[in-house]
Amino acid sequence: MHATHQFFLTRRSVYLLVLNIRISEEQNRLEYWLRMIQNFGGGSPVIVACNQSDEQGMDLDWDGLRKKYPQVVSFVRRVSCLKGEGIEDLRTEIGRIVGSPQAMPLVHQPFRAAGRRVKDRLEAEITQEISRTRYETICDEGQVGEGSPRETLLGVLHALGSILHFGSDHERSMVREKHAGQETFVRNPGWVTSAVYKILNETSVKEQKGVLAMAQLPGLLAEVENNYHYTGREKFFIDLMEDFDLCFRFEGDEERVWIPDLSTKQAISAGDWAKEVVFRYEYDVLPTSVMTRFLVKMHPMLLGRDSFWRKGAILERNGIRALVTADEADGFVEIWMDRSEEAWSDARREFFGLIGTALEDIHESFQDRLGLEEKVPVPEREGVFRDLEELVEAKREGETEVFVKGSGRVSIASMLPFLTTLETPVFQTKPGGGKTELPDSPNTKNLLYVSYNWSESDAKVTQLCEMAEKRNFAVVRDKEEIRVGDSIRNFMSRLIQGERVALFIGPKYLESHYCMWELFHLWKDCKEDPVQFQRRVVPFIDPGLRLGDPIQLIEHHQFWMEKFRKVDEHRLDCAQKGVGMGELQRHWDWMNDFQSKVPDMLSFAQDKLIPRDFNESAANGFEDLWEQFEI
Repeated sequence: MHATHQFFLTRRSVYLLVLNIRISEEQNRLEYWLRMIQNFGGGSPVIVACNQSDEQGMDLDWDGLRKKYPQVVSFVRRVSCLKGEGIEDLRTEIGRIVGSPQAMPLVHQPFRAAGRRVKDRLEAEITQEISRTRYETICDEGQVGEGSPRETLLGVLHALGSILHFGSDHERSMVREKHAGQETFVRNPGWVTSAVYKILNETSVKEQKGVLAMAQLPGLLAEVENNYHYTGREKFFIDLMEDFDLCFRFEGDEERVWIPDLSTKQAISAGDWAKEVVFRYEYDVLPTSVMTRFLVKMHPMLLGRDSFWRKGAILERNGIRALVTADEADGFVEIWMDRSEEAWSDARREFFGLIGTALEDIHESFQDRLGLEEKVPVPEREGVFRDLEELVEAKREGETEVFVKGSGRVSIASMLPFLTTLETPVFQTKPGGGKTELPDSPNTKNLLYVSYNWSESDAKVTQLCEMAEKRNFAVVRDKEEIRVGDSIRNFMSRLIQGERVALFIGPKYLESHYCMWELFHLWKDCKEDPVQFQRRVVPFIDPGLRLGDPIQLIEHHQFWMEKFRKVDEHRLDCAQKGVGMGELQRHWDWMNDFQSKVPDMLSFAQDKLIPRDFNESAANGFEDLWEQFEI
């Protein structure tokens, strides 16, 4: 069922997370669900309610949870659905959050005439599906402009629950009937979710270990309540479930469908073949859907129809076998490869790359919110792993060995046998995925990028440049790097990937769109990992700023929330008036994710990064800077 989150966990919503007081925090999977809401719901507010409080209370680290998950806006600690206790308090709290301009800025935003006309016409349609042609006709009649305004309106209607649509940044921008080649929007999302839930909850399919016969579908869908009708649409739902990695069909067998989420939990014996673990992903939280989606993506390479289970699979390609397993309790996925070959052949390396790429594509859909780390095993040390990025960094610096406790000096090459050159990424993934890549030039070790506001810190950056030249070290700044016709966004993209970055944070920096874009995406490029961020970044913070002061943090947070509110209002206004957003759509995308992270980023910069006093550091020749970066 977890893979269906993409249907109903949307932005611009209020989430009510209900806990069962009878069981523990771990059994409730509290943090798992908070991460899922954070991933799919963006910055949407969350209310946590503790049910069955008539039996006992629930003890949680309330303040710690609120700090770790800023979207948690309220706890209703005592609710009993059985006795009706706390229900009025819960209703009051939901009403308060929905009516809050800070939490839900668009709730009271007027819905203009053009958008309203289209919404009303769509909801008046008798059929459960709307073709692209029909949608365009309704927009013509509603006087919504062609192109971007109509696509933006689709996103608004999806958020309102009037239509099922996934935006242009989603690989499934619309539900598509592959057998007919027709683009089709679902007018009523409940029509889809009711059918999918019915299939995924069907006892007979579970008993058949996830195998669904197509002949079963008409009878199953006829049992769906709400007077929904599905006659003749059975294949549509299987195509839809395939598009969303919920099921697959083996080639040549059109009469049966395999649903990994309902397959057996019992691990299958990998058989008698020599294998070794070659790669490991470790997660703060490992969603169940990671492995089930992987099974869908990789099913053409399964060793056989009985070679997979819910948390693992045996694969084969060109006579080479692999085993991929997930341990959700301990939060890791391991890739095992056939050990029959002494060296890594091209075929073995390519197979390994296909497995890793499939997992990386799934990770990318979670927007780097899994707390993911990439590990490789230490030779002849079972269960001992080293961080891939640390090894890549050591190799970048010219090291050939690293120290491993209990093993002494270990060859880096022995832990990275799948790499051929330093110019090749570990896995060939889609652009923008934030994956670990190897350096494209040995000269990157001599670069220091600077993020600053021109009008505020230009003189200080110039002073830093002059001192850096004396150490045969280059400071990369936009004033020197960007020429007429160059893209400032391209420079910013290079900056956030820099291994050494100096931040000059002052009042104007904190209110600059470009500066905060750099800070936020640098934080994201570090996978929101404090250790990685601390290794790469040195902040020079204006002495007048008190980022540790909660009042100042609130003011900075409110500043960006207000900015986002204005852009969001304009976005909705454009959609309703039939006017395109253009570049403003890009700003909305990053601000939607960014504005909820402002307090965390600034608190970390103040408390953990050891902020420097510029004048004191300059008087000492910036020795503290060079020392941190080991120059």
